[in-house]
Parts: sequence; C-alpha cells; structure tokens
Amino acid sequence: MSKKQIFTRMALGISSTLATAYIGISAFAAYTLSLPKRFFTPEAVSVFTYPPEDVELTTRDGVKISGWFERSPIQLKNANSNKVLLLVHGMGTSRTKEFGGKFPEFVAAMGKQGFNILMIDLRGHGKSGDGRFTFGLVERNDVLAAIAWLNQKGFKPNQIGVLGVSLGGASAMGAVAENRSAVGALVTDGMFAEVYPIIKQEWQSSSGLPDFFLPSTLAIAHLITGYDLGASKPVEEIKRLSDRPIFIIHSELEYFIPISNALALTSADPNAEFWKTTVKEHARNYNADPKDYVKRVTEFFNRNLK
Repeated sequence: MSKKQIFTRMALGISSTLATAYIGISAFAAYTLSLPKRFFTPEAVSVFTYPPEDVELTTRDGVKISGWFERSPIQLKNANSNKVLLLVHGMGTSRTKEFGGKFPEFVAAMGKQGFNILMIDLRGHGKSGDGRFTFGLVERNDVLAAIAWLNQKGFKPNQIGVLGVSLGGASAMGAVAENRSAVGALVTDGMFAEVYPIIKQEWQSSSGLPDFFLPSTLAIAHLITGYDLGASKPVEEIKRLSDRPIFIIHSELEYFIPISNALALTSADPNAEFWKTTVKEHARNYNADPKDYVKRVTEFFNRNLK
C-alpha cells in the first residue's frame, strides 16, 4: 500500500470518527435539552381558601394533563361570579413553581377578586404526562384541553380568560390562534415573539457547546419531537387575534427574553395593551409588586370577560 493510500485511509478514518462524535454529541444535546425538569410542591395548596379540586385532562394527542381547579370564595357565596381564569406556567416550572413558587399565592389573590381558577401543568412538567419542549407548538394542545374542560364545567368562552407565562404564553397564544372563539381575553407575561433567536442566544450557556452544534441538534430534535423547534412564532399568530383583547406584560430590563420581543408583538397587534415593567429577573413581574400586578390583571379581565 502506498503512502498516499495510507494517508487517505487515515484521513477518512479521522473524518468518520469526527462525524460520529459530532452526531453523537448533537443527539445527546437534543435528547437532554428538549426534556423538561419536573418540579412540584404539594404543600402549596395551603395558600388556598378551600382545598382545590384535582383535575386530570386528556389532550387530543393522548397526553394526561394534571391541574387544580379552585372556586373563588366569592363564587361560592355569589352565583353571579362566573368568570374563570386558566393559568399556564413557563418552561421548566409548574403550577406550584412559577413566579418563583408564588403562583399559588397569585391564584389565591385572584380568587379573592372573584375569579375561579384552573391551573395546569404542561406536558413534561409537574404531575402531567411525559412530553418534550416544542415551545408552544404541541403544548397548545394542553391549553385547548383545559379550555374544553372549562366548557364542560359550564363556562362560556366569553367568561374564560387565560394568563400564560413565557412558554405558557406561547402555548396559550397558539391555542387561541387555532380556536379564536375559545376564550374572551388573554394575558401574556414575558413571552417571546420568536423562539429561535432565544435558542441561539442561550445555546452556549445552556448546552456548554459551540454554536456549530446548534443546527445539528435542532435537526435531531426535529426527528425526536416531530416538530421544528425553531418554528414557534407567536408574533405571527398574534396577527390573527387583533379582535381579541390581549394584555402583554414584559420587563424592559430582563435579559433572557429581551423587551424587543414585546415590542415586536405590540407592533404586530397595535390593539394589544402593554405594561412595561422594570424587573430584572425573568417571570418575576408579580413578585416585584403583587398588589399592582393583581390590580392590573384584574382590571383587564373584568373589562373583557362577561
């Protein structure tokens, strides 16, 4: 065998090894980074006025979704208090973990304002069935199942409001865009306009890998989930909802999802209301001033739910 043939075989062997390593690392990243972490704190029910009803839903694609339904203490005394809110947490949290563990406290506060509350765990989170991140493309099925459950409980669409945080906002936006008559009003808190720029921005810190691993990881994640994870674009879906009351909450100081996302959303839907806060941490607008947050959200839903 000539030196040239030996060199060619060595080069091919090294290339094959590098390609295998590249694909293997990308596959591992796609598998691990698309899998939510589970958090759940059962003792969070202690903040409620009455023990919540355990709820289990089944989505149209067969995933079991767990939640709590809490009747407003006002509703229990006043049959005319028939508005209900669906609360949807963000990525890597749960119905007990969102707002840094203050989500149940927020529920209790909104209950005292006369709202019934359904809060759910998205697939792969909390107590719900398994699932992977698709940044709202599939998680919207969880929201639609929750809305259908509320319909079965007797709540009409114009009595239903949804508040979604970050990923929960994108999931809710997608659900309402798919079924525009499903709810009366929508609040988003810290939601992205397009997910791909956020994925790209956070790639190195979340994965520990160079940028050249991102395209292959997304391609393999597409094979795992069946969806292009970079295709989630609430900024396109909100354009179809200009006749739907929408309240966008976003901080001008947070880094994770920059304020440019909220500005893009409000540009796409000039009818949307916008509250610009000055909180540095993602999804902590409630924590910074609970009374003001409850007041603003309550006023929005009271104006737009019948």
